[in-house]
Amino acid sequence: GSRKMRPVMWLEGGTDWMAGTKGGVVRMDGGEGTALTPLSIRVRPASGYGADTPLPVLIGDSLIYVQQAKRIIRGVSPR
Repeated sequence: GSRKMRPVMWLEGGTDWMAGTKGGVVRMDGGEGTALTPLSIRVRPASGYGADTPLPVLIGDSLIYVQQAKRIIRGVSPR
């Protein structure tokens, strides 16, 4: 897989941390039953659609964000 550096547009805390980048949205946690720390971090893709500003909004069970280029609204589960 590609390991390109992508700027982080926003971070959202919750059960898992979510990061919106120009390359997609990723979910971050500490792994199975482990707290998120600098030494225990697991990053998994949540959406392949890049993110942009403004900040996302949690509506019900969906994190709503603006896709890169600011033309489409997307939603992703923050859990």
